[in-house]
Amino acid sequence: GRYTAQLQAQQQTLHFILWEQKWVHFMMLASSKAVCRVSLAPATYSRSTVVHASASSASQARLRKFSEVVRAAISSQQQYGGWGSSCRGFAMMPAGRRARQPRWQGVVLAGKGGFMRSMEELEPEAEKLDYTLPLAVEMYPSEKLRAKNLRIGTFDEELETLAAEMFKIMYQTDGVGLAAPQVGVNVKLMVYNPEGAPNLGKEYVLVNPKINKRSKETDLFDEGCLSFPKICAEVERPIACKVDYQDLKGRKLSMKLRGWQARIFQHEFDHLEGVLFHDRMTEDVLKEDFVQPFLDEMIEEHKQKFGNTGAP
Repeated sequence: GRYTAQLQAQQQTLHFILWEQKWVHFMMLASSKAVCRVSLAPATYSRSTVVHASASSASQARLRKFSEVVRAAISSQQQYGGWGSSCRGFAMMPAGRRARQPRWQGVVLAGKGGFMRSMEELEPEAEKLDYTLPLAVEMYPSEKLRAKNLRIGTFDEELETLAAEMFKIMYQTDGVGLAAPQVGVNVKLMVYNPEGAPNLGKEYVLVNPKINKRSKETDLFDEGCLSFPKICAEVERPIACKVDYQDLKGRKLSMKLRGWQARIFQHEFDHLEGVLFHDRMTEDVLKEDFVQPFLDEMIEEHKQKFGNTGAP
């Protein structure tokens, strides 16, 4: 859905739109002239303060937090002459200085990481982890593999148990990595062990991971996936990436990955984004490596078992 928050101060209006759970922000100056356009369906704005929220208490809480942050920013605007923007977010400009000037007085929104980090904290979070033991791997074209995956906000024993059980089924099925949606839990959690064995290598648990940077250099490698047991085919990916994540205690960490680990991480991260590895295969690979026939076969099996074609 879409939530809209509009707040007005003097001759400036700041609009924020939450569209498909992603914050898009733009600025209107002099209130009568829009200096920026957004390629989304236009929302209907009034001149008064408007905050629309769904019946969900969690959604209302996020909107209240969002409104408080923006209200605080606008209330401090009176002594400044405008807004600027950077990769860190919005910044206040001293009175009389044009917004394009490079020297800013500081980012409006408080908190480490600036504006966009604050927006991340407003993303929907899972109210609880819903899973049943023993876990089972979801097979393509299960709807779980394409569903929206929520951020994890609670770091407790239930989360630790889920991670441990994911490692268990990963080893049982000879995998090196596994994402939560692959076991029917639509949250941003992945586990992996580059060696693929419980007594070898190091076990990694990444909560709410994101990719900060990818290398320009790429390579090709045959990939398999536990949700596609009959398919192994060539996928092109960056050879290195820098990632941010949280551990099971909620601590924020980062690391640089290269080679095999980078490929494992990117494969599992794709799952958290609802992207499957055959989405990244070329048409030639899909045809020449007989991938498409296997996909069609799995869709037909799903249809016979569940009465629908799932989410290919």
